[in-house]
Amino acid sequence: MKVLLKILAIAAVFFIAVAMVQQWQVFASAWFGYQTEAPALSSVEREETERALRHFLTLSGHLYRSNGDERFLERMPAAPRVTDQLMADIVYLRHNGRYQEPTMEGLEVEEARLLGPGSVEIRTREFWVIRTRSLADGMETDPVRSEVLRARYLMSKENAGWFVQAWELQ
Repeated sequence: MKVLLKILAIAAVFFIAVAMVQQWQVFASAWFGYQTEAPALSSVEREETERALRHFLTLSGHLYRSNGDERFLERMPAAPRVTDQLMADIVYLRHNGRYQEPTMEGLEVEEARLLGPGSVEIRTREFWVIRTRSLADGMETDPVRSEVLRARYLMSKENAGWFVQAWELQ
C-alpha cells in the first residue's frame, strides 16, 4: 500500500510539473507576474483591419444619413450586436423627428494590437462633423458639432474578412 501511495504521489507531482511547463505563460503570469510581449500584428493584417474599420465607419455614416436604410447594414462588416446599437440610435433620432449627417473628417489609428489568432484591438482618434436635421423639412435642428472621439474596436477575422465585433467610445 505504501508503494502505491508513493507511486501516486510521484505521478501527481510529475503531472503537475508537466502541466506547468505546458502552460508556463499562464502559470508564470498568475504566480510571478511574468509578462510576455503580445505577438506582433503583421503589416498585412494591420492594413486589412484598418481597411475594414474605415469601411465600417463610412457605411455607418451612410446609414445615419439615410435614416437607417438597411442596404447599408447588409454590407457593413460588423456583428449584429454592433449594427443593432447603431439602429437603436437611429430609431431614437427618428422617434424625435430628426436624423444625423455624420462626416468623418479624419481617422488616426493610434494602436492596433493582435489579441490572438484572428482577433485584433484597434484604438483610434476620429474627427467628425455632425449635422442634425429635421425629418420634416431637412432643416438643421441643432448647431453643427465638430467632435474628436477616441474609440476602441474589437475586430475578428471570419471567412469574408475582418468584422467589428464590439466597440466603445472612451
